[in-house]
Amino acid sequence: MKLNKIIIVILTITLITSCTFKKTDLNPIDLQFVNTTLKTKNEELKSLKGVGNITLKANSVKSSFRLAWALEKPCKLRMVAIAGGQPIESFATNCYYMYILSHNKNHGFYRKRLSNHILESLIKVPVSTNDIITFLSGSIPIKDHDYVELEKKSDGSKIISLFGHWSGIVEKIYLNGNSVSKVSMYSSKKLKYSVSIKHKKSKGYLLPYKLSFVKDSKNSFNLKINRLWPNSKVKSSMFVLTPKD
Repeated sequence: MKLNKIIIVILTITLITSCTFKKTDLNPIDLQFVNTTLKTKNEELKSLKGVGNITLKANSVKSSFRLAWALEKPCKLRMVAIAGGQPIESFATNCYYMYILSHNKNHGFYRKRLSNHILESLIKVPVSTNDIITFLSGSIPIKDHDYVELEKKSDGSKIISLFGHWSGIVEKIYLNGNSVSKVSMYSSKKLKYSVSIKHKKSKGYLLPYKLSFVKDSKNSFNLKINRLWPNSKVKSSMFVLTPKD
């Protein structure tokens, strides 16, 4: 009986060890780099307003309109779609509830508990509101992970891959120099979406001027940013909609 218990313990330790150090073929880098240099980028930026143009492709059908937004980290966001100089659709979240308002009465007023499934039904890309806020703020979301690997390409670019011991790959970060050019998110080892990013300086911050989110060939949205106002004054009431707005 004791011998069986000893064998079980040895097998358990062997299994855990093999999972923990499974990948040794790539060059590992310090977790601290991801959790400080990348995760805390633009940490001083607390709020942001912007305007731009968005092209949405939903089930291969394209639509384009102007977009204005305001955000407050980490989870408050308001976006207004504009056509012909008039607002047509508003979306807002105050971290707890999600609000959707059709200004031309195409649908009813929505007020529901915050859910990424509702957002995905609108934009057809499975990206969370918190991740959208992070990308707009010039940073990138860092998913929970256990270890990091670095791959150096022949052109000098780098790919940082984040892994969980049990979940496998959760995220890939593509670097050109010190600038992030693309991020890919994974779930159950399958690609959820990718976002390509182009940056430029805006009032002391390195912020995106183009974001391209892609789920697949039929579903995506591209945002071209025209103007940004970092650390703008925002009010909590901006992130709550009512039927009368």
